[in-house]
Amino acid sequence: MKKVLLSIFVALLTSAASTAEASSVYGFSGSFSDNYVKINLRSRFSSWMGMQNGKRVAGSSKNLYFQAQILDENVSAVKVIYKGKTLNLPDKSEVHITPTSHEVKFPLTLMYTLKSNGKTVLITKKFIVRSDKVRGGSLGRYYLLLQGKASDSMVRLHASRAKWLDKREKSNNSYSYTETHASIFGFGQDKIVKVKYGQVVSSVTQKFKFKNRKKTITQTITQDLENSSSNNKPKTLDQLYEEAENVLLRKISKSLKLIFSFDKSGLLLKACHVDTRVMDDAPCTGVYISSIQLTGP
Repeated sequence: MKKVLLSIFVALLTSAASTAEASSVYGFSGSFSDNYVKINLRSRFSSWMGMQNGKRVAGSSKNLYFQAQILDENVSAVKVIYKGKTLNLPDKSEVHITPTSHEVKFPLTLMYTLKSNGKTVLITKKFIVRSDKVRGGSLGRYYLLLQGKASDSMVRLHASRAKWLDKREKSNNSYSYTETHASIFGFGQDKIVKVKYGQVVSSVTQKFKFKNRKKTITQTITQDLENSSSNNKPKTLDQLYEEAENVLLRKISKSLKLIFSFDKSGLLLKACHVDTRVMDDAPCTGVYISSIQLTGP
């Protein structure tokens, strides 16, 4: 009994001698896939300050983790180059390093070997990694933006995404976008999605018809989604960029044609597939935006 009381007393004494006054924890995660390898990147940063034995103390920890998932049996020797350091990444194993600080933007190189047609080819992909700006206690995103030739569709998409990240910050992630679907038979609809601070708050669908080249609204359907928890809400631009990436990675038949375009400021409008065997009103499967309006806070 005396030993138990002594242990409790020591624990209380230790707790009193070392007291944390403030702490901050935040981190980021992101990934990239090219159908051969998926690279995952995550980090965790923390700092604290408090009193220990009557003295003010402070500390911090910085952790950066890399992981590769091999998606094709012909892939081997996956590695990344970060800050001049080459890190070998065994399949599904996480490799940890300690960075000097958190950076909102840094270069990263992915390398792996690929067996194709009896030959072994070294594949090299270079990225600029960007992160969200987050407050303590939050988990933000890493964006692995592929660099390379402008003729590469994925490079073009990632260049557009970099422009979007800049505009998203300036507009406080508040904007609206319109999806227009029209038929050669003289009818269609505009769907206007409004986003405020990164959350979809409303959707307005306007059905219309053309008569003598004049557009007439026949029906308007308004949805207030600000407090909705539905999983069927319209997507944000961030989610549409993710969908566009999946569209570009999709293996398609020769009968499908890729529609891929941007607006004048470089933001994504269309990344979808059309079946060329359909003569009239063939649907475009994927991202199909008509216009984007940045509205600010």
